[in-house]
Parts: sequence; structure tokens; C-alpha cells
Amino acid sequence: MKYLPSCLLFTYFLGIAPLSAQQFEYSIDDREIVPGIHMLICDAGGYIVTAVASTGPDGLLLVDTGFKQLAPIFRERVESFGLGPPKVIFNTHTHVDHTGCNHLYGEEAIIIAHDTVRTRMRSGRYVLEEYPDEALPDITFTDSLTVHFNGDEIRILAIPGSHDDSDAIVHFRKTGVVFMSDLYYGKSFPTVDGEYGNAATYPQTLDRAMELLPEHVQLIPGHGTYVGTMADLREYRDVLNRTIHIVQKGYKKGKSVEELQQAQVLRDWEQWGDEQAATTDYWIMAVSRSFDQQKFGAKKSLAQPLYYALQEGDARSAIARYYELKQSSPDEYNFTVGGLYNVAFNYLLTKERNEDAIELFLLIIEEFPDTQYLWAIHDTLGELYRKLGHHERAIAHYEQVLELKPGNPNATAMLQELSAETSGE
Repeated sequence: MKYLPSCLLFTYFLGIAPLSAQQFEYSIDDREIVPGIHMLICDAGGYIVTAVASTGPDGLLLVDTGFKQLAPIFRERVESFGLGPPKVIFNTHTHVDHTGCNHLYGEEAIIIAHDTVRTRMRSGRYVLEEYPDEALPDITFTDSLTVHFNGDEIRILAIPGSHDDSDAIVHFRKTGVVFMSDLYYGKSFPTVDGEYGNAATYPQTLDRAMELLPEHVQLIPGHGTYVGTMADLREYRDVLNRTIHIVQKGYKKGKSVEELQQAQVLRDWEQWGDEQAATTDYWIMAVSRSFDQQKFGAKKSLAQPLYYALQEGDARSAIARYYELKQSSPDEYNFTVGGLYNVAFNYLLTKERNEDAIELFLLIIEEFPDTQYLWAIHDTLGELYRKLGHHERAIAHYEQVLELKPGNPNATAMLQELSAETSGE
């Protein structure tokens, strides 16, 4: 079984959309933006994350390394340049879909990132990734840093505070290309880190980026395939500004996220929603949450305490720790679907601790029976039970998927296969 990349769970449950354990093929396409600057389009079943490669007489420089599930084809793509391993790697922020293949080249390359990245990779929810030492940044910076490579002056500029608190952009000054990473999503709403980001500050961070950049540049997004201009970036900033103000107006009137979503307050911007990334409902939620964070402060992820509980024991230990924290520290930790799902999906399934993962998924169903992601939990449980040979339980969960999401193609196909398998037993 090939699971979706863990980066999706950060974005979806710490703020983007639901996922399930379905099969996907991974691919990487190379789009040369200008001679020597390549946009690497890394695709996992429609979820696209981008990286950039600079090629030339000095060798290979990479900006971001994709998610770790791409490692075999990422290495193959890098080798196709015929320049050997990269000499320099820039990481634009901490998220695992941008740092996941650092380990492939960490012993040869110098890795450069914002100060926050190195610390973050060994704390909070990132402990689930168990980054080896060679994957960590070797050089960190606070505001900016310049590298001269392949005849270009390459500036990495820190612009934190919206998508994540470690965000940076990379400006290839001679060639006029800027890798905007997750500060810019082209023609769709951005995603926001549920613990370290702030949707409401996006317009201000984009203003800062525009102050630092010249007018005539090509802008590569961190996700998607749309390469933009400064005019596109201004339009993007204006759309975010207008939609934030609309959500803020409803928030100040005491409207809940659900009420704002049901009222479709962003119906005029539906074309900016992306089912694979940030829908209008997601953007309403992310903006509302940013106002809550300003008012009450951000809460810690459950990942680190549950990780250590799982290091010492099994799912029962982690569940006991969950209830202990829920009773002793209800205002300190973020008790959400995402916190549990992240541990179950990103960590336990990666380690093939399937029985423990099942226990945490069942806890999610018990704790969050009204979550809009319930269908995805049942879908994942169906896949796990099928893998373990518990066909009746698998069927029950896939039937729950169809009850919640009528016509779901994966559940429909799996039920047909399970029916054929059980009839032949």
C-alpha cells in the first residue's frame, strides 16, 4: 500500500483537507523556466509540490527537496542533470514536503535555511519525521543570505509570519526568477500552518516581498504549476486582503466558522478554491483561526508527547497520555482531529505499526464523531483492516464511507473487490 505523502497531513489536518489511504503514482516533471533554472513539479496523485534546480559550471543547487516518499525518483531526477549530487540546498521552510529528501544529499551538500528550521526539525510535531543529522541545515540565517553560484547572485530572504514562521523566498537575481515557495500559490488560496502560521498576515508578508523584488521577475509557486508575474502577485495579495476582511467582518459579529461556511461568504471567489489544497471553506477556517490565535494564543501539537509515549509503549500508552493531557492541560494543547491523525498516519503507518494506528483512528471516531473528515478515517480503517485480513471489518468501514460520501469511487471499488474476495473464501 502506498500512502499519500505526510506533508498533506500537515496541511490538511493542521489546516487543509481530508485524506485517505489510496494508491497514487509519483512523478516529477522538469520545466526549464530560463536556461539553467529548472522548476521541478513533484506530483503525488494531484497534490503538487515544487522545487527548483540551478544547473551550470559550478554544479547543481537545489531549492527544497520535496517529500520523502519521492526519494527514489527525486534521486533519479537529480542524477539526470549529470552534475553529481547538489553542492548547495536551500530550504524555504520547515514543512516536510519541502525538506523530505534532504537526507539524500545532506552529507555532500551544504544545507541553508532560516534559523527556525533547524530547531523546529527536532521538536513539536516534526519529531514524527525522525530527521537524521545529515538532513538538518548546516548554515542558518535571520534576515537574508547571498550565495554566488553558477554565475548568479542568489539571495534567500526571510519573510516569516503567514504560511509559517520560517518562510523564505529565493531570488535568482541575474536570471530574474524567484521561488516564492508557499507564500504564493498562483491562482488559488494558500495553506497555513495550523500551529506556526497566520492567515490574516498574508497581505503584509506579500507587501514585504514586493518591496524586496524588482518588477520584472518570474514567480515560481511552492505548489501548482502557474508561473506568475508581479502583476499576478498584486492581484493575489488583493484577493487575500478582500477575503480576509469579509471573514473578519463575520468573525467580529460572533459568527462561527460553520456559519460563515454555510453562508458561503466567499462565493464570489470560488475560482480561487482548490480541492487539492485550499478550498474557500478551508480559507474561511484558516482566517477565523488566525483571529482566535491573536486573541487566545497558539496551542501546542499533541505529536511530541504522543510520540514519546509510543516510543515507550503501544497505542494504549499513547491514548492514556492523550486523556491525561486532556484533563491536566486542556488549554495548552490542540486537541483536534489533526493532532491524532498526524500521529497515526504520518508516524505509525510509516513504521507499519498498523494495529497501533487502528487504535488511534478508532479514538478519533470516538472523540470527534462530527468531524467533516470522518469519511477519510473510515476509508483508512477499511484499507488497514483489509491489509490485516479482517474483511468484515474492512467492509463495515467502507460502507461507512459510502454513507458519508455517496458514490466515493475508492470505497465503491474496494467493496467490489472485498465482495469478490470473500465470495471466493
